[in-house]
Amino acid sequence: MDSYLEIAHKVLSEARQPLCAREMLKAAYQMQIVPNDLYGKTQHKTLQARLSTDILKYKKNSKFFRTGPGLFYLRSLLDKQSSTAHHTQEYIAPLRSEQLGRFDVLTFLRNDVFSLQKTGTTQVNLKDLVSIKWKYRRLSDLKLEPDTISLQFLIIIFDGRRVALNKTHTPTDESIFKRLSFGFEGIVRKEDRSLFSNDSFGLTEAAIRTLTQQFSLSETAINILEESSRWSFPVTFYETAGPPGSDDLLAIISFQSAGFPELIETIDDLETMEWATFPPRINDTSRLGRWSARIAENIEDQQAISPI
Repeated sequence: MDSYLEIAHKVLSEARQPLCAREMLKAAYQMQIVPNDLYGKTQHKTLQARLSTDILKYKKNSKFFRTGPGLFYLRSLLDKQSSTAHHTQEYIAPLRSEQLGRFDVLTFLRNDVFSLQKTGTTQVNLKDLVSIKWKYRRLSDLKLEPDTISLQFLIIIFDGRRVALNKTHTPTDESIFKRLSFGFEGIVRKEDRSLFSNDSFGLTEAAIRTLTQQFSLSETAINILEESSRWSFPVTFYETAGPPGSDDLLAIISFQSAGFPELIETIDDLETMEWATFPPRINDTSRLGRWSARIAENIEDQQAISPI
């Protein structure tokens, strides 16, 4: 389990009342339960972010819930006599900007991207995208701009020749995993790009941000995520499927986790993830998402993204 979440659980178990992140950290230092590898001036922000992410991801299955803006409590104490009535009222936080699409993403004109395609292939050179017009637009507005397409990405996590599979429950039965996909999808945002980006658009930084949100990792582990030698150069595809406006501009980028035990063990412990050999041997590719199915069936794509 994440160190920050462990701290929150221990402190709230002792306090037996809702606390904010600052109060939890202050109590944790007094209890001397803060690990030496946790440091920084904004630990309270990291703790609050970890709690918010856990609640958003696991919902009613999270060990935590909100009793008010910035206040957190334990579900396990809901039925305890020591919990007063106002502690048991769950507060539903307003939708975050991620859910509302209130952030700017990297976009291109569809016709310009189409012009970059090589004959007989769906691949587009990422460096060529720099040569055409691009602009940041609000994600929630893109549905009103059918001539515009955003740059999305798929992060594939390798451990040597093993690949991490992401499993999704069926809508009707959470005991059955129906859908499989390679890694995690994301979208390139305006804030991902900086003077220190490894590429012109901040794609690697966007991938690091996405993995940081998906996994509760220590500060040391986040530093390992930022090692450029672990990231592949993105392979970019532009593909049309279905009606106009349903085409995709997708960059596939892989991360090599070999020698990174914290991430490997985290994936091992997740019920929603599993390791498989690469190239994958999946009999029923209908269980895969569109791009994952393409990878499973296309040898050239497998060779392009293979870590070895």
